[in-house]
Amino acid sequence: MWRWNGGISVIAMVLLVGVATASAAPNVKYFTCSDVANEMHLIHQGITRFAEEATNLTMGKIHFNLVATEPGCSEEELIKQVREGKLDGAVVSVEALATVAPEFRVFTLPYLFPDEEQAYRVLNGPTGSELLRSLKRKGIKGLAFVGMGWRQLVLQENRIQGPADLNGLKIGVVAGPDGELVSILGATPTVLNGAELAGAVDSNELDGLSISLQTLYLGGFQRSGQYVALTRHTFVPVVIIMNPDKYGYLQQSEREGLMRAANRVQEYVREISKLQAEEIKEHLQRDGVQIYEVELNEGEKVDTKLVELAKRLDAKIITNDFNLNKVAQIDGVAVLNINDLANAVKPAVLPDEQMIVKVVKEGKEAGQGIGYLDDGTMVVVDGGKFYMGREIRVIVTSVLQTAAGKMIFAKIDRVISHR
Repeated sequence: MWRWNGGISVIAMVLLVGVATASAAPNVKYFTCSDVANEMHLIHQGITRFAEEATNLTMGKIHFNLVATEPGCSEEELIKQVREGKLDGAVVSVEALATVAPEFRVFTLPYLFPDEEQAYRVLNGPTGSELLRSLKRKGIKGLAFVGMGWRQLVLQENRIQGPADLNGLKIGVVAGPDGELVSILGATPTVLNGAELAGAVDSNELDGLSISLQTLYLGGFQRSGQYVALTRHTFVPVVIIMNPDKYGYLQQSEREGLMRAANRVQEYVREISKLQAEEIKEHLQRDGVQIYEVELNEGEKVDTKLVELAKRLDAKIITNDFNLNKVAQIDGVAVLNINDLANAVKPAVLPDEQMIVKVVKEGKEAGQGIGYLDDGTMVVVDGGKFYMGREIRVIVTSVLQTAAGKMIFAKIDRVISHR
């Protein structure tokens, strides 16, 4: 069983280049990781796993030590220090990252994802990959997204059964788009940071909160409500970032090891978050909190509300939902298809262009090998089956472009690396 401890957790991880001692092994790079999260927080467990994986996947060439960071350091300050090179890296929320890269604000929108599978398909797909790469223009290296679960609605005294029951209630939120959602549903939003949230709960100023189960429990906010409505209205990702110069200082094999470590952490956190969610529910229920499912997303009704929200904000809707696309177009709201956006920002690939790709698996047709570009685009190589595990230079023969993504067909030019 999990052991739960109180206290508000700050979502942050700091990597500082350490100075190797005279007795340290040569060619080993030492980093210091600051972790101020509760020991049971997903961030703490994720950063611990990241340190272990980074060491293992680089054959001991990279080591991390976990130490405490200064209290009161905001995520925005962490991002600033990473950009300035004062810190090597951090784990920050997409809300904080959106202060320097506004395009990340899209991942804070309620009901952007219908379920966790779709969320990870987008975060790990071409759209997420392109957004991570775009951070380089902001002086940041994006390694990977890590999901922190879903925000739910916690109510003091009002058990809601649907959107209409929120009318007139005062709901504390930690992100602007969440505030717009509860406003559309008839409630009055109050945007608060972590410290303000604790004060508002203690003073009984709010009727409820939009908050994740883990923040609710580990932050000691379970006293803030008698009811937890499992609405799953906003998926909460964070991003592992680094200073690009410090990342570039690493050898290619070390960079690849860090990227693999970051991706493994995503899967690890995804699994333990499910286990924690169930245990948190059990603890809350033992404390007298009633937990139940509520569907605020009422099919076509939520589409209408999203369109209304877009009109109020004079914003576009980003989606891959066909029905929402049609509803928005009828009401004159611009709609952007997620896959079309990803394709639009990708550099054009033309026939006869050369590229280097690593063959990682066999294709469906005889002799074909499959590789992937950095953005996740599949490359089908004729004859590539015989070069599994090798990097080869290929010549593009054709490109298949659809709303679902891009597929490149190529033939072998020459072998770059051997097993």
